[in-house]
Amino acid sequence: MSHTDEVVERESASPNPPPDPADRDVRQGLPLPLRRRRGRLVVGLLVVAALGAAGLLAWFVSRGPAVPYTDPNAKGVIGLCDRDGHPVDHGKLSDRPFVWAAVSSTEAPTDYAIDGRTATLFAYQPREGSEPSQWGGQMLTASSRYENPAHPKAQATDGDDRLADFLGLFPASWDGLVQLRLYLGAPGLQTLTQTYAATDIQVNGDSWKVVRGGSVPCAGKAISIEDIYRTTPPTQAEAGGAAPTAVEGR
Repeated sequence: MSHTDEVVERESASPNPPPDPADRDVRQGLPLPLRRRRGRLVVGLLVVAALGAAGLLAWFVSRGPAVPYTDPNAKGVIGLCDRDGHPVDHGKLSDRPFVWAAVSSTEAPTDYAIDGRTATLFAYQPREGSEPSQWGGQMLTASSRYENPAHPKAQATDGDDRLADFLGLFPASWDGLVQLRLYLGAPGLQTLTQTYAATDIQVNGDSWKVVRGGSVPCAGKAISIEDIYRTTPPTQAEAGGAAPTAVEGR
């Protein structure tokens, strides 16, 4: 055997052939599997960082089966709060009021962020086969003046309705679901109903729980106009910013 034939035979029998240049990252000198793993790690870290930043504002929940409808007018979520200023995601139908406060994760539009601005919590009855704009609903709180336009807030009173009162008129006939909406108002303007923060709850027996929505910091002052105008009637301009008490489905 010649020297050249011996070299060829040794190279062909080598247990560790050189890697294919196509399997290496030319810029980094890394095998593709390692580069892909590192790429996935970087993407994963970016996603975690983004979610962590969003968590400073609101965390989102989706429990149980998926909510069987979407509402194109819903922008942001409503966080629900108890009397101690803590987020809540469940309760009893007999609780009065339904919740002590409701806070939007999205800011008020500029036209609705003026002095005298208001927020009102509504409940709506989802109806299978109908668009959300055709559902019927009613107020769960009176309109409230709120301090922070970045997070509109509706404040309840002990005189506001229970969820059971709403269900007596609008039964939760579609999988026990009820949609909550936060409508905004301002002096001299019609109630803003084209877009709103929304959260979906599900009724089961004598209780309810959030199935699609989120938790928004409960901080920020708000006062119900029931308390403001208990002794002083509103002016005509102020009354114009108040929400209607009930909306019939179409």
